[in-house]
Amino acid sequence: MGIPYGIRSYAYAYGSSRAYGVYSNATGGTTSGEEWAFFGYGDGYFSGNVGIGTTTPTQKLYVSGNIYATGAITPGSSRELKENIRAMPADEAIKALENLSPQKFYYKADKEEEHLGFIAEDVPELLATKDRKGVDPMDVLAVLTKVVQEQQQKISELKEQNKQILQRMNTLEKEVKLNKSMAMANIK
Repeated sequence: MGIPYGIRSYAYAYGSSRAYGVYSNATGGTTSGEEWAFFGYGDGYFSGNVGIGTTTPTQKLYVSGNIYATGAITPGSSRELKENIRAMPADEAIKALENLSPQKFYYKADKEEEHLGFIAEDVPELLATKDRKGVDPMDVLAVLTKVVQEQQQKISELKEQNKQILQRMNTLEKEVKLNKSMAMANIK
């Protein structure tokens, strides 16, 4: 077992806008390296996962409970962060959407407020996280966007077909009227 070290410091900013402090808590060693945290002038760094409401976080930030933000929560979406970028086939998106079953439910941690959404274990694999415990809203939005685009394309095609059918009908109606007029003229 390693030797635990810890530093706790408090800094108060009387008459100044800057205060620095270091807090560290070591409770044994790990085989994967050191675990530490540093805080100073508004920034913090954690070398491992951070848990709020849990002692066993499995992600960089794991919150057990609700999150309220007064600003946007924005997932990174730049090309710089991605690789193997390719278009989603429309049939794949349509199939995923057809297999979604929206549900009403209460979270066990918040039994006061009803929510709408999906059950991760029940959504198509395309939309579930690897552990089948979560659904990324951006994935659902991507599927919906692709399906709506496909529907809009089909609507445009149907409008064009309708336009052509109406033009043919108008032409036929004119021909029928002309034929009736000619037939009436021949009878007289």
